[in-house]
Amino acid sequence: NGCPVFPREIAKAALRHNAVSVILAHNHPSRNCEPSHIDLLLTDRIREALELIDVRVIDHIVIGGKDHTSFADRGWLGMKPPTEAKPKKKARKRGRVAA
Repeated sequence: NGCPVFPREIAKAALRHNAVSVILAHNHPSRNCEPSHIDLLLTDRIREALELIDVRVIDHIVIGGKDHTSFADRGWLGMKPPTEAKPKKKARKRGRVAA
């Protein structure tokens, strides 16, 4: 009814393969492909950990029997695409000149 998954191990594998993105997948032997609350929490932790090393989670698929559930299809990944850092513009100082 459970299996330990560590975000650091997934991050290590992504780095070892020089990945820019990953698709997570696991099965539910119960044949129920509905993700559990723990699946949702763990996916978010993994996504946040991988985001720190610029690896994008494209999807997490839960397989149950002949059915599956895609987190991406349900809009559950919530990761914003990486953006390049842009230099900040210097603010102009506007003030009154003392007389």
